Amino acid sequence: MLGGVPVTRQLLSSRERHGGSVVAIREVEFGDVERHGILRVDSYVDPPSARPVRIAALVEKPSAARAPSRLGVFGRYVLEPVVWEFIAQVPPDPRGEMQLTDALNLLCHESPLFGHFFEGLHYDAGDPLGYLRANVEISLQDPRLRQPLLDYLSRLHPLAEDSASCPPATLYGSSATR
Repeated sequence: MLGGVPVTRQLLSSRERHGGSVVAIREVEFGDVERHGILRVDSYVDPPSARPVRIAALVEKPSAARAPSRLGVFGRYVLEPVVWEFIAQVPPDPRGEMQLTDALNLLCHESPLFGHFFEGLHYDAGDPLGYLRANVEISLQDPRLRQPLLDYLSRLHPLAEDSASCPPATLYGSSATR
């Protein structure tokens, strides 16, 4: 996540104003709800809103049909210590993983949990294209990497137009010149 004010600082400021635990949220596209923890909120506000929303429930990666909203959790949290009591109550999911979303769902029924509409860019590093976009865009902001990356990308442009005729080794950089 990139922006003027770091997202964690935004969450801390929200917590200082409203108390409770706070998570970073943003509205997601309808087709992307299956990739996020999705919120049910006490009262809906049009995103982005400067005021936090009280979270009534969370669902980990629901189907679009089961999603209570399009408000997703985005991997930044400022949590009260009581969250550990709820983490201890969460059984492993079918893959054997403990889901923080499940613990937060328990927490929000016992303690204030707010969603803060964060300001800034978010890159989905769990998606191959999102990971690639993050690396390219952040690298273009680095004065040491910008020009060498632009030079490299300009050499790839002709390959992208005619990628069917290029052998994969040339496309993916196994040659010594890439």
